[in-house]
Amino acid sequence: MGARRPCWSKAVADWSYLVADLRSNVILDALELTGVKLTKRLSTADTFTATLPEVTGLSPRGNPADLTTPARLAYYALRDGSPFMGAVLWTSSYTSSSRSVSLGGAGWDSYFDHRYVLPLLPSSPTLDQIAALQTTFGPTTDLNEVARQLVALAQAHTGGNIGIQVDPANSGTARAMAYYGYSLTSVGDALRELSGMPGGPDFRFDVSPVLDSHGRPVRVLVLGSPTIEQDGAPHVFEYPGNVLDYTWPRDGTRMTDRAFATGEGSETGAVIAVAADSSKTADGWVLLESQQSYTTSPDLSAQAATDLHAGRGPVVLPTLTVRGDADPQLGTYAPGHTARVMITDDFWRRTIDTTMRIVQIDVDPSADVEAPVLTMAPVFDLT
Repeated sequence: MGARRPCWSKAVADWSYLVADLRSNVILDALELTGVKLTKRLSTADTFTATLPEVTGLSPRGNPADLTTPARLAYYALRDGSPFMGAVLWTSSYTSSSRSVSLGGAGWDSYFDHRYVLPLLPSSPTLDQIAALQTTFGPTTDLNEVARQLVALAQAHTGGNIGIQVDPANSGTARAMAYYGYSLTSVGDALRELSGMPGGPDFRFDVSPVLDSHGRPVRVLVLGSPTIEQDGAPHVFEYPGNVLDYTWPRDGTRMTDRAFATGEGSETGAVIAVAADSSKTADGWVLLESQQSYTTSPDLSAQAATDLHAGRGPVVLPTLTVRGDADPQLGTYAPGHTARVMITDDFWRRTIDTTMRIVQIDVDPSADVEAPVLTMAPVFDLT
C-alpha cells in the first residue's frame, strides 16, 4: 500500500485585504474579497486575482469605482494580520448583474516593466536627446548595486516613487553595464537580465512581514548574495506528514549525451564544438544529441560542455501541496528558501531525501483548508 494522506481540520488562519494608493501607500479601505488566488515567485512578478462581491456593502470611505481603479491602487493580503503579499492592481471588470468586480494584479516588479532605464529627462527633450542618453556602471560595480541604482533611478523621476526599500546585500559578482536611451530597456527586463547572468543575484519584490508605524505594509526588494536563502537550517517537508500531496513530473526531452555548439560560418566553413558523455549509453540508454547556436560566444567548447552538463538526465519540476498550519507555517518560508524534502511512497524503490529550493508559492485563501502548493526548482531525476 502507498503512503496515506493524513486528515486535518480546517485551518484557522485569518486572511484580510487592504487597498492603498499605489504612489503614497495611504490605506484607503479594508475589503472583503472572495475567490482570492495568490502566487509568489522568485525573480518573477507575483500575481493576484480576486473578486469584490456585492459592492453595495463597501464602507463609505470610498465608492466601488474608486477602490477598483487599475494602475492607481495597491492591494495587500494579510495572514493573521501579518503582510503576506502586495500587488499593483492592473485590471478590474465590473458585472452589473452580480454587482461584483473581478480584480487582477501583479507584484511590484510589474510596475518596473512600465518604466525605462533613463536618467532624469529635460523638461522638453529634442528628438535626438533621448536616444543619446546613457546610464553606465563600471566593471567593479556589484550586480546588486546595479539593481539598487536602477530602482533608485526609476523612483527619482517625478511620479515614479512607489516606496520600494532595497536590500543592502551584495551578490559578489561585479560587471560593467550600460543602458542606452535608444534601446528603451525596461527596468524589469534589466533586473531579470542581471539575475540571469553567471553569478547574478536572485531577486524578490515583496512586503515586509511587519507593518510600519502608520499601520501600512512596507514594500521591499530582496536581493540574493547571489541566491536568496533563509537564516538557519532548511525547512523540512515530509510525505506523509506536513506534505499532503506531491507531483513528480519527469521530462527527458532535453537530455543529451552529445552536445554540439555552433558558432560563426556556414556550410563547410561553420565552426562546431562537441562535448560527449558515453556513460549513459554504456548503461543501456539510447544516444541523444542536442545543438545550440552561439554566434557571439568566444569559447564554443565551454558552451558545449555546459550544455552537456545541463542535459545529463531527466529534469523534475516537483510540486508539494503542504499544510499551511503545520510547521513550517505559511509565511515563514518564501521563494528562494531551501527545503529538505523527504518522501516515503511505494512508487519509489527507496525513500527520497534531498534538498530543494522553493521557486513559487500558490495560495488559495478562499479554500476550505489552507494548503499552499510549492513549486520547487528543477532537479535532476533522483530515481
